[in-house]
Amino acid sequence: MSVEIFFAGSGAASPFSRNELPGFIIRYKGSLYIFDCGEGFQKKFSRFKLGFNKPMYLFISHLHGDHYLGIRPFLQTLSLSQRSLPVFIYGPPGLSEYIFSYILKDKLGFRVYIKEFWEEKIIRINNDVRISFVRAVHTSTAFSFIWTQIKRKRFDVKKAEALGIPPGPLRRKLVRGETIVLNNRVIKPDDVLLDNLKPIKVVYSGDTMPNYRLASKARDADILIHESTYSTEDYLKAYDTLHSTAKDAAQIAKKTKTSLLVLFHYSNRYENIRILEQEAKKYFSRVILSKPGLKITISGGNPRLFVIEELF
Repeated sequence: MSVEIFFAGSGAASPFSRNELPGFIIRYKGSLYIFDCGEGFQKKFSRFKLGFNKPMYLFISHLHGDHYLGIRPFLQTLSLSQRSLPVFIYGPPGLSEYIFSYILKDKLGFRVYIKEFWEEKIIRINNDVRISFVRAVHTSTAFSFIWTQIKRKRFDVKKAEALGIPPGPLRRKLVRGETIVLNNRVIKPDDVLLDNLKPIKVVYSGDTMPNYRLASKARDADILIHESTYSTEDYLKAYDTLHSTAKDAAQIAKKTKTSLLVLFHYSNRYENIRILEQEAKKYFSRVILSKPGLKITISGGNPRLFVIEELF
């Protein structure tokens, strides 16, 4: 099954950025996984027509305003659009204080569940997706995220029939990963379950200096969405503020052997962000710039197929 990524914004710091503030959505099996939510996010979300009442999980990388101050208007928009399903929000310490102090006073028409993380963690959602929180190197408590499909093995009916396993409880046990005994013979799940293709993996750096701890966990990513706040010409500014240059992003992509590098979170100082793309391509060839309205679809086949569209 394919995975779709929709970019609402890809700029940094200022809400007046021509690239909008950071935020993107991953759609998979009808659920929406949202990463960061800058001001104005709700406008672009509405334009994608993804639906206001879908299962929704929101991940905030850190508590700098350009990454989370869009939560309140976004949730208000969902409520005004008659949302009834709960929203699950994950992020660093301090997030719940913001939610309780401001957002929950708005009397939303749905429940909001908040989970704060102080340290690295791996969570599963609906046994469909695994999301790893990796500590980023930034000026506040910050996380990078690794979104990975949980691929289920396919039951091989022909093998089961050859082994004499009748339809019913015994087959269901094998699908659950349990070993069975049939006619004094031990049958293991691997005897009747087929390996699936490599799961799709999407990595988001959040705001960070080059982080080789993230690189070690993100090997063979299909897509690496990496901040490229600065050009190499401004590397002193990047390191002073604990951000990355486009060159840094490319070198991380090369180290992780990612299939496609998507540059993200550009400083407003660059009138022409193509210079960041050009800089990155000196070190890694498969690079594109994110922008509001961009959609990337990743097929789950082998080889992978990437379809890139500009929706608006």
